[in-house]
Amino acid sequence: MRPLRAIFLLALCLAAAPLRAEPDTAQRDFAVALIAIETGEPARAIPLLRRLLARDPTLVRVRLELGRAYFGAGQWAEARREFELALSADLPAIVRRNVLAYLARIDARQGIDWSLDVAAVRLGDSRRYRSDTVIANVNGAELPFTIERNSERATGLRFSVSARASLPVSALERPGRSVTAFAEPFAHGDYAGPERLRDISYGLRAGLRESARTRTLTATLSQGYRDIADARFESRTGALLSGEWRDAEGRRLFASAGLTQIRDGRGRGGDGTEAGLTLGAGKSFGGRASLSLALSALQREARDDALDQTRVGAALTGRLEPGWGLSLTAMAGAYWRDFTSPGPVFAGNPDEREWTALIRVEKSDLFLAARFVPYLQIETTRVDSGIDAFSYDETLVLAGIARAF
Repeated sequence: MRPLRAIFLLALCLAAAPLRAEPDTAQRDFAVALIAIETGEPARAIPLLRRLLARDPTLVRVRLELGRAYFGAGQWAEARREFELALSADLPAIVRRNVLAYLARIDARQGIDWSLDVAAVRLGDSRRYRSDTVIANVNGAELPFTIERNSERATGLRFSVSARASLPVSALERPGRSVTAFAEPFAHGDYAGPERLRDISYGLRAGLRESARTRTLTATLSQGYRDIADARFESRTGALLSGEWRDAEGRRLFASAGLTQIRDGRGRGGDGTEAGLTLGAGKSFGGRASLSLALSALQREARDDALDQTRVGAALTGRLEPGWGLSLTAMAGAYWRDFTSPGPVFAGNPDEREWTALIRVEKSDLFLAARFVPYLQIETTRVDSGIDAFSYDETLVLAGIARAF
């Protein structure tokens, strides 16, 4: 018997007890889903299994098969999410080992997969500044100036799309380890009818990934561009090393270190480098929830010394499936930005403290256009600067769809 098939048979053993929600219908849907997976039609199984979990998100046997269905359909991020949640449930040791094997195979994936997330949002003048007056130093005299802000507003789209192609690198493989090469074009940002409200980033990432049962290491090179108002704002060339270490209880550690070369498309002294470091840990709970904490630090040095800065922060992210077909994601973050050499242009200290929060509610058992689920997302940000004209509050409401399978 192939090792990864053991999870299927053991899941059937776990399924011996009747499903609690509408037993006859639930058992029939579960059986149909299993047949679809085994006959090479995993996409047919996904909506059936998601609806079962919508009724009762604690059904670990259903979650295991949903992970396997996503795996068979090449939906790697979704398969990883389901398997990581399942690890925190009450599972036999052999099932835990095989779930870890699936996670390693997800990171060693081959072929092409893609993701799409698009939402309607009100773009433009959404920030509520404390003041529109800034005090500037002019030949030693402090004079007040009024900042003319763009007051244009329009309903637009916030989107994120990517596609990844992966293939094995057999020459670098070792027993218990696999190596894949990947390339991933991406684009994300805001689009609206008025040009001044457009802010779009796009580019290409490529690299190598080494995967083992409890560890994944990745080296990535990237080339990206950011256009604001249809004009080049900056370009970025970067290198990133990242790693994840996981165990059979649903715990994981992750880290990354990167270096980026920035070219200012406006010629205003923004050319320079950024060095960043992230450390974090995560854990799943009860087969239906997860929590992670990430600590980050970034150092930027620019041709214009006034742009030199250090930014440190922490972000706490949680996800919960409470039932009723809902999936809740929440994030809270705190960041501190210190400017090394702010310069004499403005009176006051431009250093910033930023607090941000996000909550997202998905209807995971409602499928639009066969493959997408709807969501509502609320984001709020507060920035406190030593200069009131740069301090603001902002709240955004997004209604969108995301690819489910």
